[in-house]
Amino acid sequence: MAHQKESAAAPKREGEPALRDPERLIGQTLGGKYRVTGVIARGGMGRIYRAEQVPLGRPVALKVLHSALHDAGELDETGGDPGFQKRFLLEAASCARLRHPNIVVVYDYGRLEESSREAYFMAMELIEGPTLGQVLRDEGPLAIARALRITREVARALREAHRQEMVHRDLKPSNVMLVTTGEGEQVKVLDFGLVKVMRDDSEELTKEGHFLGSPKYMAPEQIRRGPVDGRADLYALGVLLYQMISGRVPFEGDDPVQTLMAHLSEPVPPITSAIEVPHAVQQLVLRCLQKDPAMRFASAEELIRAIDEVAPMVPGWSAQARHAMTVSGEVATMGSSSFSLSLGATAPPPPETVSPPARAQRGARIAIVAGVAIAAGLAAIASSGGSEPEATTPAASAASEAPPPAPIDPPAAPRFTLFVASTPPGATLRRGDEVIGSTPTFVELDRAALETAPVTFRVELDGHAPYVWTQGPSTEDVHVSAALAALPPPAVVAPPPVEPTPEPRVERRRRDRDRATTSAPSGDDFAIKTRR
Repeated sequence: MAHQKESAAAPKREGEPALRDPERLIGQTLGGKYRVTGVIARGGMGRIYRAEQVPLGRPVALKVLHSALHDAGELDETGGDPGFQKRFLLEAASCARLRHPNIVVVYDYGRLEESSREAYFMAMELIEGPTLGQVLRDEGPLAIARALRITREVARALREAHRQEMVHRDLKPSNVMLVTTGEGEQVKVLDFGLVKVMRDDSEELTKEGHFLGSPKYMAPEQIRRGPVDGRADLYALGVLLYQMISGRVPFEGDDPVQTLMAHLSEPVPPITSAIEVPHAVQQLVLRCLQKDPAMRFASAEELIRAIDEVAPMVPGWSAQARHAMTVSGEVATMGSSSFSLSLGATAPPPPETVSPPARAQRGARIAIVAGVAIAAGLAAIASSGGSEPEATTPAASAASEAPPPAPIDPPAAPRFTLFVASTPPGATLRRGDEVIGSTPTFVELDRAALETAPVTFRVELDGHAPYVWTQGPSTEDVHVSAALAALPPPAVVAPPPVEPTPEPRVERRRRDRDRATTSAPSGDDFAIKTRR
């Protein structure tokens, strides 16, 4: 019995070195049915393998994640991330429900029994093709028509996810794949690793000092850790469209904190491109990148209709549109919608299609409309004393209008975020004796509490003078950049010279006597020398 227990435990002990060395999983069967045949990619929290589902012979991409993996890919002996299991199970369960041509299909998921540590797998549709990030690195900026088509297909994937009350929260070029099919290029959105279920606000999967997301593509409300919905994904998609056209992201600082602060406060730079970008396309991008979610497109569907509105004026769009319809099986009339691209405008609902009514019903409807119009006219005449209403000039109309009310400033938020960066980075941020994290980092502060008790922060780094300041209340986010001055090396103090110990007088006399006796020649020696 003891031998059987040891045999059963042996594969578990072998699982940990295999996770350290991804190549060692090749040839093994995980989860009892997925035979690993190669390594596709490696990330901070796991690996993606090429595998075959043994009973079906179906090729799959097998994502293996370990709760104790650092970003460097090393196993953490302290136990790993306590929120890892919840994030993984949320991602897997959410993705398994999504069925859409532009979303990677998840077939299966579960916990690996081959490892004694907490490890999970996810079997996904195997996609052959480059990521959008790889295409941008290899080809540079894309043609505007192609960029709009890719944006439209990503928006279709987001529309399906948002319909199921899911927000991606980590949309970026490496999570968009471009697959070559028989009909042409197709877009696939993958890695819903930070997906948020909108109806589940019981716990945010974030913690102080850590961001979940990619700083270059994060919406302002996500940076502030405020309420997040599908409009945060549309912001990230706007960043992608900006990057596809111009070849660069709109905001990129020297460090992640500066990039995040730019998303919060800096205006969107104009789109620069080797070819002329139509004004309507620029307005579409700016609408996506509004810092206030209420000023963006209200839904992915609105963004799709806006693309359909502006795309026909872009050279080469007709071929891209035909391709998009062929790949997706979608039926749409490009350029037929009436959509306002003015910033802050709300799109009108699409016109409803009404079937032709019967002749009697049409006659009754016309009579009702005519009766309403006549009644309205009689009421207007009666209100004017029986006389016909006078025509008003535009100047008189403008004079009669009341001036618009003065805008009311919104109340200040009860909390604000303190972003701290340092030069050099990697310093320790302390709040009193509490360690917040390593720079660049952030901490949320309560404005009311700081009004009565400001807090002292300290940035420390070995070999540098500390940077100390007292933080009071603020109505907006605060960015502190600590320039740490290097301390001079400690001076080397030479030891004092050692004085020789004086020799005792008796010993000195004896030494002198012995020296005189040894150096003086004897009488015989002297005589011999004289005779010579």
